Amino acid sequence: MQDKSGMKSQSYVVDSSVIVKWLSNYNERRVAQADQLLRDVQESRVTLSAPQLAIYEVSNALLKGKQLPPAEVSRLLHILYLIPIDWVTETEEQIMAGYRIGHRYNMTVYDAAFVALAKAREAKLVTDNIKHQGKAKGVEVLALADY
Repeated sequence: MQDKSGMKSQSYVVDSSVIVKWLSNYNERRVAQADQLLRDVQESRVTLSAPQLAIYEVSNALLKGKQLPPAEVSRLLHILYLIPIDWVTETEEQIMAGYRIGHRYNMTVYDAAFVALAKAREAKLVTDNIKHQGKAKGVEVLALADY
């Protein structure tokens, strides 16, 4: 995909640790970097994708971590669906790729799903969870702090 200047835009897979910051920045770190990424998306400098799993993880963070009431979560999820993220439905092949990555690098399949998608899309993975996802080889993992 090209941006408004005709340059090819950078493709990123974004994980739940970043997405949550766009919806509720209370008690969050590196919000400025997350906001910059979102501005870059809005200005077509980057494109985003994420496995649909992220929607469940984000919803769970809003429920358990942020302890937000249902009406607020409904409003925030509406906002989430307005962000131009290509939500990728998991396939058997993608789940097995995530499983293999999780098994090889001792990570959860949840974390590995984002790595597997970045690898399949030849994209960089942007995360604020670098401790876990940074273990994987064969995909560029960008710490949100460095964005």
